Amino acid sequence: MNLFFKKTVASQAFNIAVAFIILVNCILIGIEQSYQSDLISWTQDACIILFIVEISARWLARNSVISFFKNIWNIIDLTLIIVSLIPESLFLNSDLLTIFRIVRVVRIIRLIKVFPETLAILRVVKNSFAALLRIISLLIILMYFYALVGVILFKGKTHVSNKFNDTFDPFGNISEALFSLFRVTTGEDWTDLRYDLLSSDVSSWIVNIYFVSWLILSAFFLLNIIIGAVVKNYDSEYSKDKSAKQDEELNQLRIQIDELKRSKNEM
Repeated sequence: MNLFFKKTVASQAFNIAVAFIILVNCILIGIEQSYQSDLISWTQDACIILFIVEISARWLARNSVISFFKNIWNIIDLTLIIVSLIPESLFLNSDLLTIFRIVRVVRIIRLIKVFPETLAILRVVKNSFAALLRIISLLIILMYFYALVGVILFKGKTHVSNKFNDTFDPFGNISEALFSLFRVTTGEDWTDLRYDLLSSDVSSWIVNIYFVSWLILSAFFLLNIIIGAVVKNYDSEYSKDKSAKQDEELNQLRIQIDELKRSKNEM
């Protein structure tokens, strides 16, 4: 029985069927946000039943209970199924109902395991985490330093207004200065900050050096280092996958050769 379920779970037809159900489920999640009907609800219920069948098959195909729960996807699938079985009528608090609905939308994440390329990208991010953490730490330190300098130099020199006519100083405190620096990094209308400061009594060369140096450090230098670290690990992961595929092909070729030798000896 266990062997039957192992073959079933490993089969291409099973995985294609599961991928199709996940896609249908995700499409309906998007549709039901703006359009409600009994057909959508029934189809969603059918998808949940099929997900229960899928996780049951994976449970029966397990090598052991520990190996089943070591697989993060099994835990995610099981959690989402349990959450999906809870009726919304039990949530009297609107905030809890909102959180419950957001958790149910997490089912879209199941699409990740459908595509091997997406899983490879996740492995690249995982392998790059240590390098990314060091680079991001440096970015945060520099960002905090520039925020302090910005508050010292530009506090009270300029302001911005929103549609409610509330005014904010982009460098009035550390939190606003950090957000202003993030705005500069994204390139979103950061020149407005510069022009506003140029209309104040601050020296233009101070303003120019401050913004240009930060833009070079954050948007060009550190972000390119992050991209380089990810690309390096992506190449490494691609080489591993290619090597594993070649090893598998060689093993299959050896098996075929052994079978041919065995058949020749029997003759």
